[in-house]
Amino acid sequence: PEALPLLAKGEIDAQWAAPEAAVINGINSGFDIKWTAANYSSSPKSRSGLWVKLKDGETAKSAKLDGRKIGTMIGKGSVIMYAMEKALKARGTKLDAVEFQQLGSADVLTALQNGGVDSAWLLDPAWRKVDGENGYGFIGGQPEGEPLGGVLFGPSLLKDDRDAGVAFTRAYVRTLNTYFRDDYKKDPAFTAELAKLLKVEEPVLKSVPSLTMDWEIRKGTTDRLQQAYRDAGVTEGDPLPEDKLVDRAFYAEAVGHKP
Repeated sequence: PEALPLLAKGEIDAQWAAPEAAVINGINSGFDIKWTAANYSSSPKSRSGLWVKLKDGETAKSAKLDGRKIGTMIGKGSVIMYAMEKALKARGTKLDAVEFQQLGSADVLTALQNGGVDSAWLLDPAWRKVDGENGYGFIGGQPEGEPLGGVLFGPSLLKDDRDAGVAFTRAYVRTLNTYFRDDYKKDPAFTAELAKLLKVEEPVLKSVPSLTMDWEIRKGTTDRLQQAYRDAGVTEGDPLPEDKLVDRAFYAEAVGHKP
């Protein structure tokens, strides 16, 4: 959120982020920002998402979520709120029927294990610590095949120099197609290099499935995100139409479609 005013003023050209509630509110108040390329969705093999500590006799499928306290390192204004609401709705639970507790990244898993919270949204690779362990159940994660973040452009690329925006996007698409296709972690040399760049241990990186890298923004994603934000009470004003939030022309031109 701190970088949004800089992006809107053109003091920075682009930001690796997501159309979170702060972005929606900023655009609603006049910020010239748009989501121009997506990033990734989780692998179907991943169990990054909402985990619950099971009570006696419960299973992951039978667990009741009403009244639970959910630990998360991300607030209600995050895109994960959409994924979380979808997982809760599948169990017949509304957002206002649970309590959220925001925790530090190092504390979410510990709070779940120690009983400080009843459930938690666990990211890679934290979920591996409870996967397969008795007493824990996986409820759901990011919607399959639907990226929720990526690249935001400000006015310098949206208006002042769109050619530079296309060039940036073309380089981004080429990078995904060259290095992050399919199960990119099967390449030992690339995985070793990636671990160095990310400053994580190689076994940790290999312990979770490859992300499904994807630059295409799905139709309707911003509508679904805005609905989740409204349900959580973190956005202001009327919902914005997709064309106020998204500009697909950059990646369309980058892959050869005529502008």
